Amino acid sequence: FGRREQILAVMDRMLESSQRAHHAASVGQLDLFGGALGVIGLSFTPLPEVEERPLKEVLGWEKELMGIYVSEHPLKRIMPYVERNATATVGQIDSSMNGQMIIMAGMVTSARVITTKKGDLMAFVQLEDLQGSIEATVFPRLYAKTKDLWQPDNAVVLRAKVEERDGKMKLLAESAEPLPQEPTAQIASEVAEMTSV
Repeated sequence: FGRREQILAVMDRMLESSQRAHHAASVGQLDLFGGALGVIGLSFTPLPEVEERPLKEVLGWEKELMGIYVSEHPLKRIMPYVERNATATVGQIDSSMNGQMIIMAGMVTSARVITTKKGDLMAFVQLEDLQGSIEATVFPRLYAKTKDLWQPDNAVVLRAKVEERDGKMKLLAESAEPLPQEPTAQIASEVAEMTSV
């Protein structure tokens, strides 16, 4: 039919034409061929030339409207980094890893911020990778340093301790940073240190 951006550009005209056709049909205004007046010969082509929308925006539309990503998962493009630097993915985290430190890369899907009894802010964050999602607890000290990081759709690298609680695997965040285009020296050295133990 055309690119989404082009169809969106004529969407108002399409809806208006559809409403006119339904109204004409409901009052019995038919043309010689039995169709509603104004529909025969109606065309929206050629579609207008419009600027292509960034992939991130298109993926956002898909997630908002359908609840899933259709074109591709936003994390697909960072998989080379994940494969080189992460020590675990959501699909690999199980009870045998309870108490272990891991490095995981994922995308924030939601964050629930609460206030502790001492009045500090902390968060329970849902992180997603290509294999699933997991909850990470971000305690006050780390949250104070990284609060801007926990916005939906942000890709992050998390160093965390695996904890099994009530039969579910969770993460206790030790450190976090935005997922870089290229590995930082700090993360690369942490990975080397953890994998050599």
